[in-house]
Amino acid sequence: MTRLTSFGGRTAPVTYALTAPALLASQHLAVMLAYQLGGWPLVVDTDFWVLPLRRLALMPNLSAGAAALTFAFSLLVAWGLALLSFRRARWSGKGYLIAALAIVPGVQAAAILLLALLPRFSNARKRIGSDTVPESELETGTDVAHVVQGVLAGVTIIVAAVLVSAVTFSAYG
Repeated sequence: MTRLTSFGGRTAPVTYALTAPALLASQHLAVMLAYQLGGWPLVVDTDFWVLPLRRLALMPNLSAGAAALTFAFSLLVAWGLALLSFRRARWSGKGYLIAALAIVPGVQAAAILLLALLPRFSNARKRIGSDTVPESELETGTDVAHVVQGVLAGVTIIVAAVLVSAVTFSAYG
């Protein structure tokens, strides 16, 4: 059984169609909750639906702890979306570029919809001469899932360093 945190597994369309939108909406709910707890009115407009964390940054008197907590939550959501999206693309056999877009604000909703609708491409075996060879033996090149894992790990480290710098030293840099 593949671990839930592994990019190597596969996610079926129904699971993806139920889970990915819920993860995406959780960012909006976190911002709504932050505004509610802060006692500030939230303007729910197009900007809020496209870039919910930007609205959080505009919140007056947002404490550093609340900002850090919400930002850490958004990183977990991005990780979950990337994980689900790449596993969904793997199930389909295509769509890895769309999976990468699932964590890009502004286009992620469209990418999630496209991935949810992506069919399974049947190319499990290829013929070479008269022999049938499994596709896994023919694959060459870059493993996109490993590249994304590296990028997300690097971004997480950078964001953590900026948060520590901002909260501890009140400086960015």
